[in-house]
Amino acid sequence: MKELINYGNIGAGDVVMTGGNSIFGYFIKIITAGFFNRNNRAVATHVGIVVEMEGQKFIAEMLSDKIRFNSFDRYNGESKNRWIVGIVSHNRLSHQVRKEINREMALWFRRSSEHKYDWRGILGFTPLNIAKIRHCPDKWFCSEMVSYLWKKFGKIELPVSEEFVTPQMFNPLADIHIQGMHWIHWKA
Repeated sequence: MKELINYGNIGAGDVVMTGGNSIFGYFIKIITAGFFNRNNRAVATHVGIVVEMEGQKFIAEMLSDKIRFNSFDRYNGESKNRWIVGIVSHNRLSHQVRKEINREMALWFRRSSEHKYDWRGILGFTPLNIAKIRHCPDKWFCSEMVSYLWKKFGKIELPVSEEFVTPQMFNPLADIHIQGMHWIHWKA
C-alpha cells in the first residue's frame, strides 16, 4: 500500500532517509545504530537528496554503480524490501540554496560516470577499518554526498567531517545529528 506523502512540502535539497532489507543495509544498521536496532524499520540505511526536474521531484542517490535519479515510487510502492523512513529539511535551505543544490545535482547526473561510489570510504567508519582506510576524495557514498551538498551550499555545520556522516545523523531524534533539521514526513 502506498503511503500518503504531501509532495508539496518537499523541495530540492531535502533529505530522504530510506530503509532496506539487503545484507548491506543490515550491517549499516548494526554499525550506525547498534545491534539491537538491526531489525528496526525506523532506522535509515540510506539517504538521498531531493531534486526537481521538469516539474517532477526525484531522489538523487549515490548507489553502488553511479549516481541515479529515482522516483519516490521506488521506495513508496508495494515493495517490502525498500521504504521511506522519513524526510527532513533544514532551516538554512533557502530558495537560493535549493536552486544551487538542484543545479549541482543536474551537473553530477550529466557527468555520472565521473562520480563513483566510495567503497573504501564506507569501510572507513566501520569496525573493518583495521588499516585506517580513508575515503577517496573523488568518490562518494550516500550520506557523504548529501552532507557535502548541505555543507557547501547551505553552510550547514556537521557534527563530524562529511566522510563520517552516517544516515542516522539525518534523523533529528538521533543522539548525534545535524542541528537545525526538522521533519517534513515521518513514518512511525
